[in-house]
Amino acid sequence: EYAFQETAITKLVLGKGIKELGDDAFCDTPSLKSVDASKAKALETIGVRCFAGDEELNTIKINANKLKTVGSHSLDIDSLDIEKTQTLKITVIAKSKNKYNKAVTLINKGRNSYSGGNVYLTEFKFSYKKG
Repeated sequence: EYAFQETAITKLVLGKGIKELGDDAFCDTPSLKSVDASKAKALETIGVRCFAGDEELNTIKINANKLKTVGSHSLDIDSLDIEKTQTLKITVIAKSKNKYNKAVTLINKGRNSYSGGNVYLTEFKFSYKKG
């Protein structure tokens, strides 16, 4: 939790043995632009608010073959600036369209978890990559 919060990293590449990204692990990291978890074949959990508030984040690749849990607001990268809608391009790597669809459902379910009256304006653009 909070492992890299507010650090100056710009790119994150996760290795194959990563199973979990903790709650708030990379939240409010203003310079983070891309996350590549395509090789994180053991990834099961993306924690609550893991990348929340990372306003520069525009692309993320997720290996979803073992993904089971996506915490609330984990990919809501927007600020509370209601004038601005931000787009996050999410490439989901999965062995089948079925696994892809399950991952998209998990991600969307996590974003729709309502808390505390916050307005989230992150637009998700999903794409599928077989793998």
